[in-house]
Amino acid sequence: MKSMTNILLNWLDKYSGVLLGALIGMGILSGLELFFLEYKLKTPVVNVAPAKTFSSSIVTVDVTGLANNYLNELAKSNLSPEESKQQIADFSARLTGAIHAISRDEHVVVLPAQAVLAGAKDETPVVVELMKTSKDS
Repeated sequence: MKSMTNILLNWLDKYSGVLLGALIGMGILSGLELFFLEYKLKTPVVNVAPAKTFSSSIVTVDVTGLANNYLNELAKSNLSPEESKQQIADFSARLTGAIHAISRDEHVVVLPAQAVLAGAKDETPVVVELMKTSKDS
């Protein structure tokens, strides 16, 4: 004789798609909730150690200001168009490298300063220093 638990589990297995579809259609469950609900119904419970989490915060860099300052300085120089093009490519590579280093080393999301209204730490001076050291090496 089947236990009540087995009967309930068989019923859920047989009709859960229809029931869950109706709940989603009525707006009671979202697709993400459905995924987790189906996963819980079909997967045995396993105790897993919690994953290590990082606290991700947002910092800003004034990319526009850095680029404008650099281009103004470059315009004052007497470089040929080809030399200017190479200098701009080097600047861009150093800027990108510095931003990636801050993001990687500090576990932060770096956004342009113009995209953040308030509440984020400005890392522009750090980027400038990193760019100087990468230019020297």
